[in-house]
Parts: sequence; C-alpha cells; structure tokens
Amino acid sequence: MVKVLSLSFGSYMHNKILYNDIDIIEAKIWELQSILRRKKWEYLGAGRHRIVYRAPNGNRVIKIAHCVEGIEANKQEYLLSTDPCYRIQTLRFVNVPTAKVFGIGSVLGLSIISMEWVDSHTAFSLPAWSHNVDGRQVGINVDGEFVAYDFSMC
Repeated sequence: MVKVLSLSFGSYMHNKILYNDIDIIEAKIWELQSILRRKKWEYLGAGRHRIVYRAPNGNRVIKIAHCVEGIEANKQEYLLSTDPCYRIQTLRFVNVPTAKVFGIGSVLGLSIISMEWVDSHTAFSLPAWSHNVDGRQVGINVDGEFVAYDFSMC
C-alpha cells in the first residue's frame, strides 16, 4: 500500500512525499546524515526536494534527494551539466554557465549528485543571464566564474 505522509527531518524541513515505505526512506536519510556528520561534512540546508552538505575540504557539495522530485532534479542537473544536446532540447540554460558536476549515483539507495561548491553569500553584482535561473541561484566558483548552482527544472 502506498502512503502519503509528511516527513519531519528536524526543524529544517517539512515536505509531503510519496513512497511505498516512508519509514525506510526516512531511516536511510537519517543514517546518511549521521555518517556525513561523523565525517565532518557541513550541513548547508534543505530545500523542497534535496538536502545539501559541503565536503570537509570545502571544494564540493552533495545534494541528497529526499523525494521523487529530488531524484528528478539530480538527473536533470547531471544531464544539463554533461549533455549539450539535452540543454538544447530542453531550451534551458543554453547560454548559462553551470557548476561542474562530478558525478551522480546512489548511497544507501538515495539519489546523490556531487558538484563543485559555489560561494553564493559574497556580495556581488549578478550577471545579466542570472534572471534565467530560478531564484537567481548564482554564485562564484573556485575559478572566480559566475555559475548557476541549482539549475534543475523541478
């Protein structure tokens, strides 16, 4: 039987999601977060579909999908980053530089994407193309380039 429940991951996230066994998904997310904390990954925040952690060395982040839309967002960001034809077919971010994606995969059965860390907290003037990015989620990467760091269509 399919259950629709509201998950609570501490005080930072509430989201209705659809899974066959919500308790298993919630347990896997808690287990992975516990592992990341022990390995000194920094919790950056949670959005509607994903939870984000920064590596201890500071040069990359991982985005952990916590719902079906998060899985789709990870797939889209991977394709938009690695497949120029996909960009053209979707007419998304054709002329927008995006953060480098290092890989996509699964840990404990959860969809994970790994990408470069982008500084989005420094005060700067945004480039003209940033209006094409949802919420103007744009920052500066380690090479000093402006890039979109959240560019899925979900």
